[in-house]
Amino acid sequence: MMTKYTKPIIAAVVSTALLSITACSGGSDTSSKDAGALSVAWWGSQDRNNYTVDLLKQFEKKNSKIKVTPQFTGWDGYWAKMSTQFAGGSAPDVLQMDRKYLRSYAERGALMNFDETNLDLSKLDEESLATGEVNDELYAIPTGVNAIAMFYDPAILKEAGIKFDPTQRLTWSKFADIAKKVSKELPDTYGAQNIMDELSYLKYYARDKGEQLYSEDMKSMAVSTETVADWFRYWLKLQEQGVTPPAQVSASVGHGEIQDYPLVKQQAAFGFAWSSQYTALKGLMNRPLGMTMFPHLDSGNHPYFLKPSMYWSISKETSQKSDATKLVDYLINSAEASKLLGTERGVPINEDIRAQVKSRATKMDEKVIDFVSKVSSVAGEAPPVDPTSTSRIIDLFTKIAQQVQFKKLTPDEAAAKFVDQASSILSTS
Repeated sequence: MMTKYTKPIIAAVVSTALLSITACSGGSDTSSKDAGALSVAWWGSQDRNNYTVDLLKQFEKKNSKIKVTPQFTGWDGYWAKMSTQFAGGSAPDVLQMDRKYLRSYAERGALMNFDETNLDLSKLDEESLATGEVNDELYAIPTGVNAIAMFYDPAILKEAGIKFDPTQRLTWSKFADIAKKVSKELPDTYGAQNIMDELSYLKYYARDKGEQLYSEDMKSMAVSTETVADWFRYWLKLQEQGVTPPAQVSASVGHGEIQDYPLVKQQAAFGFAWSSQYTALKGLMNRPLGMTMFPHLDSGNHPYFLKPSMYWSISKETSQKSDATKLVDYLINSAEASKLLGTERGVPINEDIRAQVKSRATKMDEKVIDFVSKVSSVAGEAPPVDPTSTSRIIDLFTKIAQQVQFKKLTPDEAAAKFVDQASSILSTS
């Protein structure tokens, strides 16, 4: 728990946070930096681009001496662009940051330590704020928290003759039984999507086993080969039983490409995503959609944790430290800004702003807020910021898991290979 910031806030308050529903959506690049202007970079959907531009214009009106240049890019090209700009000395003054890249940028001295600014942190939730720390220094301000969720199609479950109570948490065994019944009663429908190759879900499973994914020093994997093998075996068995799609179908769906999820296409009863994606999923499905907690092992451990949605960071090399700080302050502490921001980037971690946003929440937003509130009541401590080589480890895990799905490797072989190669990546990064 952090103690160096001035205002502690009880953990239950954090539960009203809501993550962006389109954090990895596509979009096109806009605007290069004008000389003397404050540049701001972000990724996201076209909707996010539109309201963010309006928000920055609003900021300019309140601060007539500051001119802001927007730099909008889709997720796929954003980090390549940031890498090029930071290497070339043209980094944006303020940028949207992601957990997977935070440690890498912070440890190479690319980001401003917010403790060196006059940013008002007094009303920001301490536990949320701590997720922006690297080596006990604050390099990023989170916009909200999020949690993994299991989604379901009530109509499919009803058609399969299943009475499903979303208030009762399922064990992994009970979930498998329900998913099997769906595929048995409805031969043209799968019980669930296959999430074997999603590292973030393995992290949850490992925590349920009392393990962490990474060692404390981030130099090796902490998860055991047996836990990884168990994860592979569970999903391979469901695939072999026809409860999940075949390997070639599962492998064709990219991470985060929710429009292609079997659940969205009415091809499966259950799907898995982040709670903040509820609104986007429901919009794509255009039919009733339920959301409940992930299955668990009934181990007595606390696999759930609240994950920061995204962050705002300031470039270490900015020549406009004061203006950049003023903009970040506006984004997180301004009631006026919150009217445009809403919940798309997450319910703010500023307690006053959060209360205002919650009072304006739509029914769909309320559903997500309530879900995150339930998660917060059972959540454990969030793990440290991911290691610098996270993207390489994610790619490795996806590749190896798919070799299991295509039966090129057994679960035991794949688990040993993943832990060994991932530890090697960590030890040399």
